[in-house]
Order: sequence, then C-alpha cells, then structure tokens
Amino acid sequence: MGKAVETERVTHIVTVPTVLHNLLETGVIDQFDFSSMRKIYYGGSSVSLKDLEIILGKLPRVEFFQGYGLTETAQLTVLRPEFQMKKFGCTGRAHLMVDLRVVDEKDQDVAPGGSGKSSPAPHVMKEY
Repeated sequence: MGKAVETERVTHIVTVPTVLHNLLETGVIDQFDFSSMRKIYYGGSSVSLKDLEIILGKLPRVEFFQGYGLTETAQLTVLRPEFQMKKFGCTGRAHLMVDLRVVDEKDQDVAPGGSGKSSPAPHVMKEY
C-alpha cells in the first residue's frame, strides 16, 4: 500500500483497523511518502488506542473518520476527526439521513447515557 500511496499520490483511503495496524507494525508508514494523504476512513472493527495514537502522530495532517454500520445496512454513524481521541470508543453521531434509537429489551427508549440495543429500522434487513 505504501508504494501505491507514494507513487500515485493517493489522497483518500477506505480501510479497516487491521491495515492501519499493519502499516505501523511493518514500518511501511515510515518507508514511504504519505504526504499526499488527506483523509482515511476506517471501520469494520475497533482500532486500538495505541495504534490510533501512533498513526495520528505520524500523519498529523490526515483527517481520520471512523464509520460504524452493519453488513445488512449502510454506514449508520461516523466519528469525525476532532473526536478520534476525545471520544475514543464511541461510534460517533448518526450519519446523514439516519435516525437512531437506543432501546431496552422491551423496545422502550433508553435515556441518554444509558445502554441498550439499536432499534430495528425499515432499511435494516429483517433476517437471512
């Protein structure tokens, strides 16, 4: 990936945290020129705090966006660059044109700060 970013002057990447980890672990991020990068969108799993701290330090001009969704839906939430460290572990805010509800086991809304599950929505696949 590093050679392609350097040679093609890539500006945006959509990836998973495992790839970010591998860029750090293999040293690729230090071996190639990533100065063309502007935005990295990642999702699919959680990124470790250690990896996020390191990669933000190595690519300080790059904006990182964490997306959260499900295979059965589209991206539901996004954690914007300014919240990567301030809200680490959070899934972010609802994406454009997405309404979210967090409900308890009886499908009743949970108060802000409470825990629960997401409520089924019309665009979510009902079953396989």
